Amino acid sequence: MSGFNLTLGTSTDVPAPGDYDGDGKADAAVYRPSTGKWTVVKSSGAFASTMSTTWGVSGDVPVPGDYDGDRKTDFAVFRPSTGEWLLTLSATQTTRTIVLGAPGDKPVAGDYDGDGLTDLAVYTPSTGTWTVLTSLSNFANRLTGKVGISSDLLVPGDYDGDGRTDMAVYRASTGSWLMLGSTSGFATTRTVTLGSSGDIPVPADYDGDGVTDIATYRPSAGQWSIVKSSDGSTLTSAWGTSGSDVPLPKHP
Repeated sequence: MSGFNLTLGTSTDVPAPGDYDGDGKADAAVYRPSTGKWTVVKSSGAFASTMSTTWGVSGDVPVPGDYDGDRKTDFAVFRPSTGEWLLTLSATQTTRTIVLGAPGDKPVAGDYDGDGLTDLAVYTPSTGTWTVLTSLSNFANRLTGKVGISSDLLVPGDYDGDGRTDMAVYRASTGSWLMLGSTSGFATTRTVTLGSSGDIPVPADYDGDGVTDIATYRPSAGQWSIVKSSDGSTLTSAWGTSGSDVPLPKHP
């Protein structure tokens, strides 16, 4: 396994990788909650060129995504206190504010309608309800589904390979992954077991087949475990230092 080292951010910054420069590759990026500052090291400049902007205030949650369809990641935040989504649209250099959510809800943005754009979505822990505003309807129409309990970790992804984000949770106490598939209209739940208490879910498309793979990272051992959707086999790899490293899954 080969790699390179890049230093960016502080211990309190939130990793926010995405394709901000539109070259088809993920850029290294962090969001600083205390100031709302975003810092991006662009892959198009061989990770030598940096851009930054301020978008958000203390308490906001970063929700970067391609909300306008120009194949560039937009700077965006979710404001839990008001349920506001504040978007900066790179295609038009304009901003937009949309309300979805209430205090206590968690943002789970993704492409739930399969149009290639990021949809606004929130999860309500008290009821296990997912609510989505679809970009296909210009954020007017809603999709809903129900999976999860308040203690579950949120792991949305395209687990059934239909090009749409599925509603999914990881239950750390049992290592259970519960996935509400978009192919069933978010009506049928599939359960897979991988992981144990203390593991961190890191789902992503590791085998390049266009389907999100179930995966966990074990901080105590620096171990990655991946169930490949392409053939169902399990891959394990050691990468990371016990207790200090933060896992970042492969970006699409």
